[in-house]
Amino acid sequence: MNSRELGYELTLKEIDNEAVYEPLELCGLSGLGIDRMKSLLDNGILPSDDARHVKGRDFLNWVDQNDLPVKKQ
Repeated sequence: MNSRELGYELTLKEIDNEAVYEPLELCGLSGLGIDRMKSLLDNGILPSDDARHVKGRDFLNWVDQNDLPVKKQ
């Protein structure tokens, strides 16, 4: 996924590197849609544990690796 595919900017100010988030919570903090989050988790693109929790560090690394647009805050 690249910035053209996303179509909007993510917000990352509140995402803590050391925290672990439920997918819905991470969607609310980042602005990433729930359908897109579900697809990322279902396809193993975004690492998660058995309960589908995502580490803040993994999410932020995914954003950086895919050069996704981030809203300046």
